[in-house]
Amino acid sequence: MKILYTLSALLLLTILFTLQSCSIGGEDDDCELTASPITNESLTTGYDGNGKSQWVQTAVYKTTKATELYYSLGSCGPNGIGVNWEYTGDFEIVSQGNTGNLSALFYTSGTLCAQFVGNGKATAKACQQIKVVSDNTWSLGPEFPADPSVNTITLNINNTIYSGFGNTNVWYKLDTLDFSWQEQVNIQNASFTAFSGFSLNGKGYIVGSNSLVYEYDPTADSWTSIGEFPVNVTEYLLLNSIEPDRYFHTILGTAVGGKGYFGLGNQNRIWEFDPNTKTWTEKSSYPETHEDSNYIFPYKNRIYVGQHYYDIATDAWVKNNYDFNVENGFGINPVELDGVIYGSYNTKTMTYDGTTVEVYEPRPHEPYEPFAPHTSMGYGAALGNLIIYPRESYHLGAYTNSPSSNVKIYRK
Repeated sequence: MKILYTLSALLLLTILFTLQSCSIGGEDDDCELTASPITNESLTTGYDGNGKSQWVQTAVYKTTKATELYYSLGSCGPNGIGVNWEYTGDFEIVSQGNTGNLSALFYTSGTLCAQFVGNGKATAKACQQIKVVSDNTWSLGPEFPADPSVNTITLNINNTIYSGFGNTNVWYKLDTLDFSWQEQVNIQNASFTAFSGFSLNGKGYIVGSNSLVYEYDPTADSWTSIGEFPVNVTEYLLLNSIEPDRYFHTILGTAVGGKGYFGLGNQNRIWEFDPNTKTWTEKSSYPETHEDSNYIFPYKNRIYVGQHYYDIATDAWVKNNYDFNVENGFGINPVELDGVIYGSYNTKTMTYDGTTVEVYEPRPHEPYEPFAPHTSMGYGAALGNLIIYPRESYHLGAYTNSPSSNVKIYRK
């Protein structure tokens, strides 16, 4: 069956049927099979402790459920009984049993129908509408295959999402046909950490703790050292005294107006990179100490850092009305999508147009649906109508952090 969306979930539905026997003399040939309609109460994903269904009818991408079927055989017996499934939307059956179990991938909304057959008999079709929620939804993406890390690098290079590094020397590409991660070449013969990077002119760039600048060619799947950063990166970021997997300071790495930018961390300096000359120029310093949990994002020829933004045209820092910091409820380095900044605020979706922050839930929050990522280190990237945050990390306390391999995806 045609699959319209590749970002999907294994949705396991619990479907309650009742098979009633109308046999005469107990003969199977005379057995009449009947089934009650599928109702909201019979589509379940669990129980609230009082025998009530916790969640019905709505399917959200990347949400795993349990399945079980309760029914009475009557005198028909289980032998030779099967189930025919039909769906008016787009879906894919993963597995099914002759007792009514179904594991399926649902891609669009539609009507699900089931019919028991056997002994030359058939029940009437029992049907139920399934609503697949796909827009304005946070989902769990394919788990990142490498070890968890803070401050991961995620780049959109030529409309392809790549992610890796942090405190691991790995590099993966996201295959958006089946939403799987494909391992790419890492940087050979190098031991380093790399917490930030940017993409320019179809190439990726990262700055390693070994002070080398690397360029990634996605066509050749190769990394090349193109020179040294102007200062010793390990000393600049104090990596001799801070363990890389405990590094909470957000490092600037972004591209604006055909130039790349790198810096900050636990300092206040930034540099501009010219991809044509492969040279770095130091720009105006951040006007105060860069806090460890400031969030950073580029928008409209500006680079926002905490409560200030850097105006590229004037090489000046300006105090902003909003302080994009984890302590103020903001949760991730925001990403631009369709001309608007998207992020999170107290686990809800946040938008910012350069003037006003708005916080909203697109609809009542469905049970089991992932919340917007919160207190995440590292960057996300936009692709089409998706924003992808690989290897989400969490601040568990004021100065503690526990990285994970979770991937959060926002679908507009």
